[in-house]
Amino acid sequence: MILQLITDGDINDFEEAVDLIVECGRLPISIVIIGISKDTKEEWPLMKKLDDNKLQLKDSAGRKS
Repeated sequence: MILQLITDGDINDFEEAVDLIVECGRLPISIVIIGISKDTKEEWPLMKKLDDNKLQLKDSAGRKS
């Protein structure tokens, strides 16, 4: 199974995305986050937060990834 998150900038529904990622964390799933932008210098701080291997995500109920 593959979950694709595609955005053209920053993630507007970040909390919902984190909830979904944490919920899927117990499944045999690959998560692919794709940022599409004409601006090659786009920073996307929230996408970087999702991709941070040192950070353990917590959903809105406090469950950890």
